[in-house]
Amino acid sequence: MKKTHLIIVTLIFAGFTFLTSCTKDKTPPTINFKGGSAYTSSDVTVDAGSTLKFGITATNGSSKLERFKIVATSNNTPITVVDTTFSSDSFNQDYSFEFPDAGESRLTFTITDKDGQTADLNLTVTTEAPINSYTAVLLGGQLNPDNGSFYSTADNSVLKLSEARTNPEKADMVYYYGSTNMASIVAISDAQLLAVPAFAECDTWNPKNATLLKLTSGVDWTTITNGTVIGNAVSGLTDTHVNQLNVGDIIAFQTASTSSNPSKKGLFKVLEINGTTGADRSIKIEVKIQK
Repeated sequence: MKKTHLIIVTLIFAGFTFLTSCTKDKTPPTINFKGGSAYTSSDVTVDAGSTLKFGITATNGSSKLERFKIVATSNNTPITVVDTTFSSDSFNQDYSFEFPDAGESRLTFTITDKDGQTADLNLTVTTEAPINSYTAVLLGGQLNPDNGSFYSTADNSVLKLSEARTNPEKADMVYYYGSTNMASIVAISDAQLLAVPAFAECDTWNPKNATLLKLTSGVDWTTITNGTVIGNAVSGLTDTHVNQLNVGDIIAFQTASTSSNPSKKGLFKVLEINGTTGADRSIKIEVKIQK
């Protein structure tokens, strides 16, 4: 009886050893990004609205591959954007995604085999609101016969009075030079224009774009490289005019909802102010505005 008992115990022990050995032999899958200029394979910063291409390859370990997932996490909220099941020794797929809004997305790419073993990759996509930058925009004063006084942010165009009169939705701001207010840029809706004979008729226009403006402080012009930075710099706007402008001033603005380029935030910097009387009055500005 004792002999039989020893044989049984030995067999059970041997079986346990076999099972343990099998468990140790399991090998997890591997996963890799595809390289090359066509693919994104590491953390990247792009303009909002960009489309990025990701290439994924994976190889099984000790078990067949059976599932692939992509999870995008923004503002601490995970969203599964790809979840596919299959049975194969390998995986090779390309994916293209548009990133329409400014912000940050953490992407996790996970491959799983039939034994539940996983391998994953991670990268972060940071998207910034793009901007339009315009240099050397010249606006004439109210009696300047050569240079228009009205500025349209929609297409970076300078309009003369006759053009602005027939396209008032395009006129976001106007330059005039006054004896008291001196170099001034104001919205079409601003009451100051009633005191400028050449522009008094603006009070009858429809729409009268109520662009908001504000003299800023502490803004480094060289750092204004994307719409997110502009959005952070443009806040607390309540006025529709800025007066007594000087070279180097940086003005924050937001276009009106009635504008042909509605509700866009931007900044302009005064580069030159020329002339104080008659037909020679003008101002040169540089503009950065959200697309």
